[in-house]
Amino acid sequence: MKKKFRNLSLGAKVMITIGAALVVLTAFDVWFSTKKEKDIMYKDIKKWTFVFAENVRTTLNTLMREDKMDIRFSMLDAMSKEISGVEHVRIIRGPKVDEGFRMIDEQELIPREMEAIKAYKDDIASLEGDLRAARDPDERAEIKEEIEDIKGYIADAEAKITKARIVRETDPREVPKDDLDREVLATGKPIYHFAGDKGRVLIPYIAQKSCSSTSGCRKMARRATSSAR
Repeated sequence: MKKKFRNLSLGAKVMITIGAALVVLTAFDVWFSTKKEKDIMYKDIKKWTFVFAENVRTTLNTLMREDKMDIRFSMLDAMSKEISGVEHVRIIRGPKVDEGFRMIDEQELIPREMEAIKAYKDDIASLEGDLRAARDPDERAEIKEEIEDIKGYIADAEAKITKARIVRETDPREVPKDDLDREVLATGKPIYHFAGDKGRVLIPYIAQKSCSSTSGCRKMARRATSSAR
């Protein structure tokens, strides 16, 4: 092969060399264009998934404020079915989330409800004094009705305290399932995992200690993550 190449004319050698260079440059151009297109696509995916995760977060905050967190799973299932290109959406709880909620309940909710119960009992004691002094049947009936209403408020407050003292267990659907889930919870950094035409994106939610209770974070620095495929 080398001997045949040496026997070629100078013009032929130049043409072969140029042809080989063009093949190499063409292959490089195709590779570079493909890589550039993939980079643009991945950048768009990262941007879209971040916006999507923010929408999920604000929706969860709304559900939390309205005490409707029980419907979060049906909401996520609906997103998975209705949003084109999304195969599965789920929320993963960090290991300290339930512990944090229990601490908040012990420090804020339970003392608040106990204080309310004390105030309700003081109101009942005052109303019972009014009842003993009252002679008009209608007035007595009205006072008795008011006392029963307050007893209902006390029962509600006691039920909240009982519920707050129950040790919460993480729902199996929110438990980390693999190394990627555990990694994003441990590092607090987004993970983008692509394989062929499929991708998996994990976006961490990191609440700050200064966040307002009105935002749904309940003043607790906690970490959860949204996982979309």
